[in-house]
Amino acid sequence: IVGELPDERLDLHKEGDNLVILWPGGQLTLEPVAPYQDYPPEPLVESEKLGPAVTLDLPIETVRALVRQVIPCCATDLDRPILTTLAITSRDGQLEAAGANGYRLGVLPLTAWEGPPLSVLTSPRLWLLALKYADKSTETVRVQLGRVVSRIEVGYTSITTLNVQGTYPNYCQLIPASFMHSAVVARRDLLAAVKRANTVARDGSRDVRLIGDVDCLTVLARAEGVGEIRAELPAHTIVGSKEGLRIAFDGNYLVALLNGYSCELVKLEVNGQSNPGVWRAADSGGGPSALTVLMPMFVQW
Repeated sequence: IVGELPDERLDLHKEGDNLVILWPGGQLTLEPVAPYQDYPPEPLVESEKLGPAVTLDLPIETVRALVRQVIPCCATDLDRPILTTLAITSRDGQLEAAGANGYRLGVLPLTAWEGPPLSVLTSPRLWLLALKYADKSTETVRVQLGRVVSRIEVGYTSITTLNVQGTYPNYCQLIPASFMHSAVVARRDLLAAVKRANTVARDGSRDVRLIGDVDCLTVLARAEGVGEIRAELPAHTIVGSKEGLRIAFDGNYLVALLNGYSCELVKLEVNGQSNPGVWRAADSGGGPSALTVLMPMFVQW
């Protein structure tokens, strides 16, 4: 209704139980569909019964990185409902956000933490809406994490959701402590090569293969009945044993991962073609950056 009104100043006031909207030359009266007392009250984030809430002021760049780099890793099916959440947990003196679906894991540091152990499972949609409602003047987003309810305030908008109750898997076990092979390459060049390779991979088993040599990283994909595509990218550094870096990933996951980063250089670290690959930003120019773990695809080399 408001979208059809003149592009003028609108004055709103309550007249009895009705809402009256005035503009130069006209007015609109809206009747209520139900008594306002029937509308459920806004849930409390903290109280004597619920306990205190944790309040954070996160830079909008951190929220943007969380939405682009971590939330895509969250599960979307309900086979494992706990993985459809975004976990906010304390670890090693900091709060971090984690999302996983069994095939990939994203972990983003949020802020330093000196309080008691914390674990809150929030809805990814809470963070998607926070970024949606942010405008160009938004610098920080206020986050309240309660035991039952969480709330985000951005600009004039307050978004409140119920937390998910449960125990998130110990994702730290998926992150290797050391690596045998690593490569640093330009993110945009790698993204372009992976996108081209994925056009072939998606007609086959969806795997895009990465092969490291002395000073280059080869992106390779093949599909029976389609053909093969290969691209060689100059690598800033290649470190590894004589066997070299050799691993395959799901092409769609790889494209989403590289699209999410905003850095110039990305670093891939692996311990072999059957072990997870760990991706991270290799420079700090792109702002906050998540560590992403991708499970490999098993292929015949």
